[in-house]
Amino acid sequence: MNITTEKPSTDGFTEVLFSGGPFMAMVNATRTPMVVTNPRLPDNPIVYANAAFMTMSGYSEEKIFGRNCRFLQGEATDPSTVNRLGRAIAANEEIEVDLLNYRKDGSRFWNRLLVSPVIENGCVAFFVASQQDVTLELVELATIAQSKIDLEAEVADRNAALDDSEQHLHLALKAGKLGIWTIDLLTGELSASAECKAICGRTPDESLTLDDLRTSIHEEDRILQVEAINDAIESRSLLDAEYRLITPAGELRWVQIRGQAKYAGDGTPLSITGVTQDITSRRQEQGHRALLAQELSHRLKNTLASLQAIVSQTIKRAKSLGEVEATLTARIHAMVIANDLLVTEDFGNASLKTLVMRTLAPFGVEDALRFSIVGEEIELPSNVVPAYALALHELATNATKYGALSNDSGVVEIEWATDVTSTGNKLILSWRERKGPTVTPPVKTSFGTQLIRRLLVSEAGGVADILYDPAGLLFFATVPID
Repeated sequence: MNITTEKPSTDGFTEVLFSGGPFMAMVNATRTPMVVTNPRLPDNPIVYANAAFMTMSGYSEEKIFGRNCRFLQGEATDPSTVNRLGRAIAANEEIEVDLLNYRKDGSRFWNRLLVSPVIENGCVAFFVASQQDVTLELVELATIAQSKIDLEAEVADRNAALDDSEQHLHLALKAGKLGIWTIDLLTGELSASAECKAICGRTPDESLTLDDLRTSIHEEDRILQVEAINDAIESRSLLDAEYRLITPAGELRWVQIRGQAKYAGDGTPLSITGVTQDITSRRQEQGHRALLAQELSHRLKNTLASLQAIVSQTIKRAKSLGEVEATLTARIHAMVIANDLLVTEDFGNASLKTLVMRTLAPFGVEDALRFSIVGEEIELPSNVVPAYALALHELATNATKYGALSNDSGVVEIEWATDVTSTGNKLILSWRERKGPTVTPPVKTSFGTQLIRRLLVSEAGGVADILYDPAGLLFFATVPID
């Protein structure tokens, strides 16, 4: 190969470079692209390039010699790397960099450039630059790096989704007041969440072993809990059981547990995991509804018995079918009012004043000139409400037919009060009629009078009496209300 520059006068590497021989033959034959530059010439031009370099770059020797290596750089070449390379050459230092270069056809390739100075007589005579196309290597590394970034992003997304899912699960468990637990069937160890411990009456920091849990279960339900868990494990079915437990503070609670067992490949049960929920309120409501159902059944039987007696006696004593219809309708209406009031009060106690006003509404109780109502606010036990409703109805009906409500000037005075005695609380109620027709005792006791006494005495356990004072009928009733 001919060198286009003037041959330097120094010896050593210069002599070898320009004399040819085995060394040059070896450099020309190597597959490693190589160039030699002369820093003593302006702009440190290339003074030698082997065949491998020309093949790699696509340039002929005429287009290479006398030019600085910068001609391989382009718009995408990293300026900072170029600056590093320039500083190393200026300092006569060896440097290796990966530089994005361009071939003659414009295609890009990554060039791993190793530049080393050649020293002669203490001065840099040449720079030798070996080069290597590492495009595939760097692309693979970039692909690996991008894959790593993508994988890390995917892991981050999945972790975020998992955290979000766990947060949703935590919120759902918290909203449902569900505690999570796991029993290791090989070691007997119990793991319980903070909510699970709270249901069992313990703080999150307190320990809760399986023995602690089973000791806290109501003695009547312990076998139930153990058998339910064993049956679920043996049958590979869903665990679902309800039992009572007693907290360390002595509070009785109802809990429901649900769970599923986990098994090894050979079928050996490994653990059982589930949730615990405090169902005390639900159980109390169920018990309350059961009591209400019993109360309703009992009351219905009593009502039907009273209704049967009312129908029978009304038919026997009525003078016509019309009178039967009117009397029965009025009496049944009084019973309906009493039952409606009890239902409104959720089968509990009912206000006496409300009962008086509702029962006597058809008789004009709102008229303060005809009725005087005096009494403290008091609740009647449910068992005496129907009795008072029918008694008030019968008294008002009698007053409308024969007494104070049968003329334009009569007045009915209703008063009540409670009396606390050593034997319990008693309700004293009086009905007094004034300014009505002169009262004469009946020849025989009417069914209405019998009904009043029967209900208040027999069913309510009280004492009732009717006095036929010529100035107006008097009724007195004393009923225990404990």
